[in-house]
Amino acid sequence: MGPLHFMSEPATSVQLVNTRSPQEFAEVIRTEGQDRVKSIFTTAMWVETAREELGPARWLKELIQGELKWSKSYGYQYCLIAKDSRLSEVKHVSLPPDTATLVALARLTDEQFQHGLDTGIIHAGMERKDIKALKPPKEKPPCGAAVSLSRSGGRRWPGWVRSAITRPPLRAQR
Repeated sequence: MGPLHFMSEPATSVQLVNTRSPQEFAEVIRTEGQDRVKSIFTTAMWVETAREELGPARWLKELIQGELKWSKSYGYQYCLIAKDSRLSEVKHVSLPPDTATLVALARLTDEQFQHGLDTGIIHAGMERKDIKALKPPKEKPPCGAAVSLSRSGGRRWPGWVRSAITRPPLRAQR
């Protein structure tokens, strides 16, 4: 190893000349990102194949929760992607490289999915939030409603009502 040489002057920054446009970079990045879409579909097919071969109970306990350390819902999301024929019929270049977005697309009706393809809402750069444009708006409860519904479909009362209902009756003191 030879002697070390130190520069007496500080190094100046070198400015690179940009030879590619943002569109060219975006195209390369999208193309490389599509390997992720292919990977998601390959993984989904393996997960579904394992479920068929191992049986649902062994698949869940030994593979999904045991070996892979995935949640139950994560495993089923991959199965949903694998089983959706509409996703497999679309060119992977047109699909987003995100598992959650692909799952949301798989949950659309046939009409909503086709509308998304026809209008270009479904594309490689889409996000899960873009799927709202494909679904009809949810009905909102009337303004000023005192009672809201819980997830279970039962009524959820304000705190003071719940405590009045669940509180034991007062006893008269002697």
